[in-house]
Formats: sequence, structure tokens, C-alpha cells
Amino acid sequence: MEDRGNEELTEDEVIQQRAAKRQKLMQDLKLKGIVGINNSVQSENNNDPESNIQEHSTDNNVLAQTDNNVLSGPQQDMQASDSDSDSDDMFDNEEADVEVKNSNPNSGKHLQLHESMLDNWDDVEGYYRIIPGELIDDRYQVMSTLGRGVFAAVVRAIDLSNNGSGETQVGDNGGATTASAGGRKDRSTATAKNGSTGKNKVETNLVAIKIIRNNETMTKAGLKEVEMLEKLNARDPKHVRNVVRLLRSFEHKNHLCLVFENLNSNLREILKKFGRDIGLNIQAIRQYSKQMIQGLDLLRECEIIHADIKPDNILVDDSKTVVKIADLGSALEYNTDMEVTSYLVSRFYRAPELLLGLDYDFAIDMWSLGCSLYELYTGKILFPGQTNNQMLKLMMELKGKVNHRMIRKGKFSLSKDYFNGDMDFISHETDKVTGEPVGKVIKDVGPKESLKLKLRGMETPGTEEYVLLEQFVDLLDRMLALDPSKRIKPQEALTHPFLDGF
Repeated sequence: MEDRGNEELTEDEVIQQRAAKRQKLMQDLKLKGIVGINNSVQSENNNDPESNIQEHSTDNNVLAQTDNNVLSGPQQDMQASDSDSDSDDMFDNEEADVEVKNSNPNSGKHLQLHESMLDNWDDVEGYYRIIPGELIDDRYQVMSTLGRGVFAAVVRAIDLSNNGSGETQVGDNGGATTASAGGRKDRSTATAKNGSTGKNKVETNLVAIKIIRNNETMTKAGLKEVEMLEKLNARDPKHVRNVVRLLRSFEHKNHLCLVFENLNSNLREILKKFGRDIGLNIQAIRQYSKQMIQGLDLLRECEIIHADIKPDNILVDDSKTVVKIADLGSALEYNTDMEVTSYLVSRFYRAPELLLGLDYDFAIDMWSLGCSLYELYTGKILFPGQTNNQMLKLMMELKGKVNHRMIRKGKFSLSKDYFNGDMDFISHETDKVTGEPVGKVIKDVGPKESLKLKLRGMETPGTEEYVLLEQFVDLLDRMLALDPSKRIKPQEALTHPFLDGF
């Protein structure tokens, strides 16, 4: 590249300059034997670690192997998820897996970067440049990129230590396998689905590593997440209350890294792969509901508000029967730094008290979970508003008008955003003639329908599933109470007929 003296370089030029330097250094170091490179690790395309991204595939036959076809469900149309901000999901499909092909973790050859490459470890936004095959913390060999969000990038890795506590997976030459989840006693031995005993197999400890951006604000948030996860893990030493397990944390090249148990998917992916156009079976919804509410109960006990419950942030194990709440990047400690804001939580799952600017508590997570469960069962987003105003309108059309006490107390209620002085709702719409935004006063905003009507016909009358559906509708109604003081709490929900005795 032409030398331009002290003239400021563009971002593309900076990247090209770094790439050229990296290529030269890698070549020099390789010749000197300083860097060990596994021949199975593909070199970077144009030295951009994201350029080798491939579409990750999943064996759809797993649906047929699931007991009682538990994931199939009622026929409905699937709509895409939306949010006001980028997600930091541990399994984000927008960045598919970058796999290390034919890598042998026992070969003793792993990619280690020389100290002279310090200025090339990060991209211009502070994300760590992930290189498949790299050895992190002298222990974890990076296998694939799982996703990248606002706060961090997430990779799947093999824990090469003798005391690795990740998921034990046994495999043979591409054969289908099952995996133990979290080292629980009833799943301590992994066995190939083809019935073999695992003889002559290679055992690996898989983990997921969240690599926080090299940024003071992000690092501070990451340390807070570690603190909350450690609190949750300590409260649940047997790991049975459905919150993802943090194994350890460490620093790697100025990046805080969080090591989690390996879980292969999330409920957004499950819905896309097995519930597109049909939703999930009511039995699966029942099973998932109980586990997620157990997770909310643990969060409440530890006085933690998750603040971003949605299908993307509920991880699923390989059997598709165990789910765990994950991604506490937005979580808050109750009564600590709880700023009143209408943009907390992803929009489709945002509770009405947040929209109106009221004080909030753990009840916002129960609302988000109610929205998520409806979506999992039907394949449709319950409140697909494109703005907060539209969101509140849809909520009131289903559940009735927000009570006047909430309107009076809300920081944002009595304004052009929602209600006028007579407490009539102002709907933000577009004039069909001029195309200009207008405010339409609606005196009778709802309810116009009910959850029972929306879900009518989803199950056959006289069947066990129909009885479960009626119970599910009642539970959803309680989870989606507009008044947070009347919204069902986790302990109450666990004794609801839909979940009690299950």
C-alpha cells in the first residue's frame, strides 16, 4: 500500500494494512517454527477470520427420533423475530459455524499467535479476530464460530485439559452421536446412536466461550454478568434449575472470556427447524414451560432480572428435552441501577410497564416468557408491533385498556406517545392520502379478542391435548396480565394445573 505519511487511513485501508502485516508475520513465524499449525485448519481467506463462514446444517432426522414426536404441533404461519437492537445470542444463526475440519485434538498441534501480532488480535470494533484451530488460554481449541452480537463473539471449543468439565461427546468418523449434558449422573456416559459402545472413539470436552469485546464498557458489563452467573450457580449447586452453567472465566489477549457448558441450539432454531408453519406440540410446550419457569424462579430468588427473555436466549440440549435460560448480558440486579426506560428488553417481548415508563421488577421476565410460549406454540409472534405505540395498541386489543392508575403513574403515559389528557389512547398511524404521520384518538381500544379465541381450533375437542390447551390458555392469561402486580409469579405458576404434577 502506498505510504501516505501522517494522513489518516480509512477503515478498509487499516484492515488491508493489518492483513498484509499479519500474512508476512505468519509466514515468517511459520518458517521459524514459532507457530504450530494443524494441517487440518484452513488458512484465512484474505486473512479475514469471518470469510470462511459456512452454513451450519442440522440433521433433521432428529425430529423423527424424538419420543412421541414431541416437537410437532399446530399448523400456523411462522413470522420472523425482530428487536430494537442487535442480539448477543449464544447461538445466532446470522453467523453460521466456521468449522475446523478433520481436526484431531490429540495431535498436539494448535495455532498459537506470537506476541508481535498484538495489534492484529482485534478488528476495528474491538471484536477478537477468531481463528479456527487457535489454542486459547493454553487449554481451549477453537472449533467453530457460533455467533456475534453487540457485546461479544461466541465460539465452540474443545477443552483439552484433563479436568475439562464441558460436555463429553463421543464420535466416530462422522457417525451420529448422543452427548451428555452438563455431566449429570444420568447422562454420564455418551453412547453412539448406532448402538456401539464407544470403543476406539475420540472423546472431547465441548464448551462455548463468550469472548467479550475489547472495550472498557463491554468488559465491565461482562464482569457483572460473571458475578450474577456465579451467584446463580452457587444457588443451584446441582444444576437442576435450568439456568446455563458458567464453568469459569479468564482473560485472553485483553478480552474477558466466559466459558459455558455446551448446548447445541436455542428455541429460535428449534422453532425454525421443527416448527416452521406448524408450531411445537403442546406436550413440548408444557415441558419447556416448566423448565423455563423454574429458571425464572431461580433468578427471582437471586434478585436478578434477566431483561431479555425470548426464544433466542433459551438454549436447548442435544436431546431437545432440556432447556436453560442463557445470555445475562442485559440482566439487572433488582433495585440496583434500574433506570426507567422504554427500550429495555427486545421489542416483541417488552412488557407494558416498560412502555409506559413505570417502575418494574421480575414481572417483566414473566411477560416476556408468556410472549415466547405463545410464539413457540403457534409459530406466530404475539405482538408484532413495529413501534412501542403499536405494541401497546396490540396489547390492549387483546387484554383490554391499561388501568388509569398505571397511566397516571407512567413516566411516558400522558404524552403524545400514548394517551391524551382524557386518558384516551393516541394511535400513531399514517394518513392514507398524504402519507404523513397522524395521531388517531381511540376511546374504545379493546379488548377485541382473547387468547382463547386466538387459539381456538388448535387441538381436537375431547382429547388430552385439548384439556392441556385450555390449561395453557389460562396460564398464558395470567402471565400476560397488563398490571404487573396481578401477573402470576414463578412459584404460583409451577403449581398451575398446566404444570402441576408434571
